[in-house]
Amino acid sequence: MKPGDRVITCLSVFCGTCEYCNTGRPQLCNNADVKMPPGKAQRLFWQGKPVVQFANLSSFAEQLLTHENAVVKVADDIPLNIGCLVGCGVMTGAGAVMNTAKVPAGATVAVFGCGGIGLSAVNGAAIAGADRIIAIDVVSSKLDVAKLMGATDVINASNVDPVEAIKDLTGGGVEYSFEAIGLKKTAEQSFQCLRAGGTATIIGMVPYGMKIELHGYDFLRERKIQGSSMGSNRFRVDMPKLLNAWKKGDLKLDHLISSHIKLEEINEGYVKLKGGEVLRQLIDFGVAK
Repeated sequence: MKPGDRVITCLSVFCGTCEYCNTGRPQLCNNADVKMPPGKAQRLFWQGKPVVQFANLSSFAEQLLTHENAVVKVADDIPLNIGCLVGCGVMTGAGAVMNTAKVPAGATVAVFGCGGIGLSAVNGAAIAGADRIIAIDVVSSKLDVAKLMGATDVINASNVDPVEAIKDLTGGGVEYSFEAIGLKKTAEQSFQCLRAGGTATIIGMVPYGMKIELHGYDFLRERKIQGSSMGSNRFRVDMPKLLNAWKKGDLKLDHLISSHIKLEEINEGYVKLKGGEVLRQLIDFGVAK
């Protein structure tokens, strides 16, 4: 990399030498040498006080300081408002489908939650060639976007039991399910909607200390539940591939952009985010697109 390159940063900074990195799982790297623990790596200061960088990167900042292994170069023709989407949400959702669960062509899939991550999981399932992709949410406008992203069926969970609806649509359950909200209830539902031998992947950040309850008998039919960290990414390979898929029209990134806002509008942006109607509001720092 050199000054002027277009890059994407990723919180999955890797060292390249630990056991996880050397066994093809750099997203699980636990080497603190490439990270900046709060209170220890004080490299940035503002008005004489240290600035803590969110997730070893930065949040809502015009500039950031990070390890070179947290950066990937992308093609010069990638618009910045498209490239920035891939760094976290898209990689997390699509990667959970392609890398963590390895959904095969012809599979049946259910995705709980149609925010940016869930919609990326829907899109990832479509790219993988899934035969049936069921999107679940309580906001009808997000379900409309899910159809554009590749969903073959949608379920509004505000008026029906999504587990029963999924079983009715599929004749017994799906082979793969993904939870992209981070709630106890939807995590349990993602497991309950599986057919025998199915796999549920939890993408959402279930609150720390929250326990998920499952029926032990269901495991006798070889149902599985697993987690996914940032889409099990090898981001220096995966992110350029995702952007190439966007160039070809397979990855529908444009549908994820709800609006562009200025940094001083961040509080209003949070209000809209909490309202559940928006997908991604991009902060425009006035740099070239």
